[in-house]
Amino acid sequence: PSHDIDFLFISKIESGRIKPQLELLDIQAMLNEIKEESYSPWTDGRTLQFILKGEPRLVKFDKTMLRHILSNLLSNAFKYSSESTINPAIRVSFTKQHWFVTVVDAGIGIEEEDLVRLGEPFVRGSNVGEIEGTGLGLMTIKFFVDHHNGFLRVRSKKNKGTMVSIRFPFDSNKILK
Repeated sequence: PSHDIDFLFISKIESGRIKPQLELLDIQAMLNEIKEESYSPWTDGRTLQFILKGEPRLVKFDKTMLRHILSNLLSNAFKYSSESTINPAIRVSFTKQHWFVTVVDAGIGIEEEDLVRLGEPFVRGSNVGEIEGTGLGLMTIKFFVDHHNGFLRVRSKKNKGTMVSIRFPFDSNKILK
């Protein structure tokens, strides 16, 4: 996905020119689609491991934003773990009140001092080396997550990998005041 589009998209939402279009989405189907398109297998032969927990339900979300969140998280997981032979995994869990998306990789991880600044525009980890990126990906994800009343948490250990967890409420009446 083009980074210019991300930035334009954010600025349009922030200025109120785009209202998120909430619809009921099948996150499982969307993930299978993304997996087919890019991760079966990825360029280095690794594939995406997909784990489902709980009773699947449709989720109320803006389709473009949800696809963006999933694509970006998966792209990061593969991109920053290319030295690893371990397949990145995505877990989607459903409970009564919430649904969760967790992406785990065994990659380069994020330095502790960089972790606190993640989500700021153009901030990238100090250990990314030659790996391409703008530093807008996580900022965009965080923005979309906040927009849907979600909670984002990043845990990482240098050279061990990264785990990004997002929790969303099912009660979508509280979403998008």
